[in-house]
Amino acid sequence: MNFKNQIIVIALCYFISFVFLRGFLYGIKRYQLNNSAYKKRKKEESFKEWLFYNRYTAEIPKILRTLYCLVLISHPACLITCVIVHFIELSFNVGQMLAIGIAGFDVLWMLLIALLFWSPKPDFAYGRWIPKKKGQKHDKNSDG
Repeated sequence: MNFKNQIIVIALCYFISFVFLRGFLYGIKRYQLNNSAYKKRKKEESFKEWLFYNRYTAEIPKILRTLYCLVLISHPACLITCVIVHFIELSFNVGQMLAIGIAGFDVLWMLLIALLFWSPKPDFAYGRWIPKKKGQKHDKNSDG
């Protein structure tokens, strides 16, 4: 796999993973919160809070937030490593291994989420693994 294809694979995987995971986490937020509570939290949300889900730590399970941060950090790190390795011109193809590894990792976790939360209806079955927290109050001190 040449350098251009490695960059395309990693960038495309990053885009697809980011969009898929953000959509999935958005669904969890909407599942957990009613319209009023969601609008109140969304109203004064900063970019940092939007990016890292700081206002939704009680609603989104820690393992999913960890996966999100892993995707957010690992893809650009692999992209940068691929560029550096290309300019160093190592004899073995690290960039190709990174591109294939990232693609395989993304396919695995997306498939796992799709299987665990599969529903015959158009939306994911969040209630199967994530209990709905009724009457939960948001602690303003935990906003970050």
